Amino acid sequence: IGERLFESFKKSFFSQKDERDSYVRFENSLKELNRVVDGFREATNSGHIGRLHAIVVALSGDNLYLSQTGDAEAYLIRKRFVTSISEGLYDPESREIFTSIANGNLEEGDFVLFSTTRLLRYISKTNLARLIAPDVVRTLNDLREAVMPEILGRIGFIGVSVGTAADDAFVSSPSSSRFSLTGFLAGV
Repeated sequence: IGERLFESFKKSFFSQKDERDSYVRFENSLKELNRVVDGFREATNSGHIGRLHAIVVALSGDNLYLSQTGDAEAYLIRKRFVTSISEGLYDPESREIFTSIANGNLEEGDFVLFSTTRLLRYISKTNLARLIAPDVVRTLNDLREAVMPEILGRIGFIGVSVGTAADDAFVSSPSSSRFSLTGFLAGV
């Protein structure tokens, strides 16, 4: 299901060439994801596809757009302050799984963390902020070590560090974005 959702979102978001507004493209792509999920439901006898914990994210310029379902969460760590940026986006009573959108600008030095479960059940905001370092791999390894005794294989997370385009050799064009993103996936 996850792979199909990813491919459907990517195809929908990037095929809307006539629509310049990234928010509208994101919203239209979420509607497509909800149609895909409905197709999975129709293919089962019970109409039940199980619990899905996912965050859908798009970055356009320095604007981050996201939607969430289930227990998955997204956190913005800015200047050592941790904020849940996905809280309240999921409506468990709705038939559609992606119903609300959060968006905002990223700044240099921001760290965005995506988790398949509510990470703050296992680590405090203060301790999470202390773990954040410019090195994404080190940060996620430290986080994995901090929560591993509590979670034991039930979580995955991705961290993204925001720097300037000049700081990252992987940015193909300085005009493509004023930021570079460095990300890494880790599981516990």
